[in-house]
Amino acid sequence: MGNVWGQATTVISNVAGGGTLPTNWTSSNGNATDVIDKTSYYLLETTGSGIDQITTGNYDLSTYSYIILNVNINSFGSGTHRALKIEVSSAAGSTFTALATSYLTSVTTTSYVTQKLVIVAPSGGFTTTTKFRFSHSNSTGRGIRLQNINANAPTQASSVTFSSVATTSFTLNWTDGSNLSS
Repeated sequence: MGNVWGQATTVISNVAGGGTLPTNWTSSNGNATDVIDKTSYYLLETTGSGIDQITTGNYDLSTYSYIILNVNINSFGSGTHRALKIEVSSAAGSTFTALATSYLTSVTTTSYVTQKLVIVAPSGGFTTTTKFRFSHSNSTGRGIRLQNINANAPTQASSVTFSSVATTSFTLNWTDGSNLSS
């Protein structure tokens, strides 16, 4: 039996958080009294007048069936702890879909916690104009600080062949090049 492995392709380079957004990324500030860019992190809040959002530029993910997103988040302010909402668009941002798994776990600390999310391509697949949108998951509650945003698209094996397996059961362990394994 042999090993099947591949290298991960970096889709979103390490966006440290705070400062100028990467080229072609945009932000929409729903809270006019408080900016999103806090120099060392991005702050997503919600107010009665709207929800802060950060939208990426287009990424060509047309050859991938999933990506692995990593982001460091923590809570800011007072109120109920909330989760980071992540949406995907395969239509250059004209429409976005919140995936069932797009809400990262609410962070109940003011220390940064690394969250890892496997984003599976939506129906119809990723496209050459795939975008992601980050926002607050609720209309009330604590703000969410973001740092160290990055995503990888693992190289996928085209086929896996097992031969001469002389047992009625076996354990399969794998890694996909993105530090995820089973």
